[in-house]
Amino acid sequence: MSNSFLIKPLLGYDYPTIEYGKGIFLYDSDGKEYVDGCSGAVTANIGHGMEGIIQKMTIQGERISFVYRSQFTNEPAEELAQYLGNEVPYAPWCFFVNSGSEAVETAIKIAIQYWQEKKECQKQIILSRWISYHGITLGALGLSGHGGRRERFERSLLDRPLLEPPYCSSCPFEKTYPSCQLLCARQLETVIKRLGAGNIAAFIAEPIIGAAGGCIDAL
Repeated sequence: MSNSFLIKPLLGYDYPTIEYGKGIFLYDSDGKEYVDGCSGAVTANIGHGMEGIIQKMTIQGERISFVYRSQFTNEPAEELAQYLGNEVPYAPWCFFVNSGSEAVETAIKIAIQYWQEKKECQKQIILSRWISYHGITLGALGLSGHGGRRERFERSLLDRPLLEPPYCSSCPFEKTYPSCQLLCARQLETVIKRLGAGNIAAFIAEPIIGAAGGCIDAL
């Protein structure tokens, strides 16, 4: 779209204008159809134009747009938290945020505060792997092992990954499974010993590396 005032990843690129979506498809202003294979940025996995979702959003929008958790609660949030708590019995508490980046930032803070509450305030280090992506905010990006996304902001990032990825087809250790004896997994133990378990708050890793590695099975 020419004469746009909207900031996009490539300012000089003329992006298609999406008019509407239905199910897994997007349709631009020229009528061209796209398969939304990534669900936006993994945010629209339920699909587009889903009547049940639209009805619920309309009902809620007519009642109240937003209340802040420091002063109030609300019925939809309580119901969703109860549902998730029943479905995931080993993690019954919920904290809702607006994005994956915010979720990672919150998880970092929860991990550090957990150890503070246990009077182990020295546990501040969050371990992560290269070839990973945890979010666009500075804290989450600092733990992300994606060179292209880190490049412009390297000096502003407080953290960097310390572990190699479990990348069998392009092993950073130049080993072959199973003779490697899972060196990539054992490296975690090595790094913990070097830094001291008493200094480490958490380890963050993707079960399946997606945005940084193209569906690398890390389990």
